[in-house]
Amino acid sequence: MAPAPIDYLVIGHVCIDELPAGEHLGGTAAYAALAARRLGLRVAVVTSAAEDVDLAAALPGVAIHCLPAATTTRYRHTWHGATRRLTLRARAAPLTLDAVPPAWRAPRVVHLAPIAAEVDPALARALHATFRAATVQGWLRGWDTDGQVYPLPCGDLPFLLGRVDALVASREDLAAEPWGTAPLVAASSRLALTLGAAGVAVYAPDHSQVVPACPAVAHDPTGAGDVFAAVWFARLAGGEAALTAARYAAAAAACTVERAGLAGVPTTAEIEERLAAWAR
Repeated sequence: MAPAPIDYLVIGHVCIDELPAGEHLGGTAAYAALAARRLGLRVAVVTSAAEDVDLAAALPGVAIHCLPAATTTRYRHTWHGATRRLTLRARAAPLTLDAVPPAWRAPRVVHLAPIAAEVDPALARALHATFRAATVQGWLRGWDTDGQVYPLPCGDLPFLLGRVDALVASREDLAAEPWGTAPLVAASSRLALTLGAAGVAVYAPDHSQVVPACPAVAHDPTGAGDVFAAVWFARLAGGEAALTAARYAAAAAACTVERAGLAGVPTTAEIEERLAAWAR
């Protein structure tokens, strides 16, 4: 039998997040895959990790292809007031076209999800996806010999990606980019720039607008931007307008911050309940 078609393919490292309250499995690939799955999509992940990570338990219902590695990518998170600092403690294997199973190379949506420059941006051109999207944070990070992470400018990233359907970045991701959002706007049909408590700025061909943050009692902000991205990409790929999709995704992000780790990734029912309450 031919394999079932993939609605949503995520490519990027899962990671171990070292937080003040303890360690848990994270990474854009994990949060995004689980978010897409909870929207009812057929989801697959291409990642790399050590054999002691139980991805099947963490990502139920998600098809997983894991490139073996001696270590799993690991980040230490520390906060200085409202500012988060990251330290890269370990890094798994790089992810190129060879890592993607041939049966998964024509998904409906591909979401390139680097967290440590591990994903080849040329995959946006190489894969035969109907809708091509990326969260760019991992390409805009450098690190010193101690693993201290610092921001990088976009450089030739827009050229390597080609023109994609949607991108998500945070304001912090662009801290070293002298041209602000311009390179990413030029590289994509739609860009969402997440602004934390200030909401998200949406850049589309015919307009740009800030969508306010959905009210939430924040417990753990880790992964909220990743969930926003996956939900926004999925809704855009389904034909929804950029601002309408961003509002729905903002409700998903608000649900995410109220619980720790992957437990915060909401179901469709939880998103719609939050959205309805926000509208009142």
